[in-house]
Amino acid sequence: MPSSIWPDGILPWLRSLPHLSVTLRPVSNDFSLKEEYVQSQMLLVVMVLGVGFIVLLLLAVLVCTTITFIRPSDSPKLAVRFYVIANAVAMAAAASLAASFDGNFAAGLHPLLAS
Repeated sequence: MPSSIWPDGILPWLRSLPHLSVTLRPVSNDFSLKEEYVQSQMLLVVMVLGVGFIVLLLLAVLVCTTITFIRPSDSPKLAVRFYVIANAVAMAAAASLAASFDGNFAAGLHPLLAS
């Protein structure tokens, strides 16, 4: 069983790449949360995630308003409605399992399948 999920040689190659700050200045490859560039990059990631969440909320509102104002004669068949509901439940279950998974990814699927 491999000790890493990455192929041999990939991680040293990635570590040898130059590390840049948000202002595109070279920085050391030591990871420290106290460094200014790490904090600015984390702020950038949080901002992108926030914008993505807002876009998802706006899309949900758009879909809800579209469904609300659809004419009854144009509504989908019952089988399509059940299919959409089943997919939503399956995606929610998969997301909850993924969020609660605290296993070792390097061990592969063996611990997951054994449980």
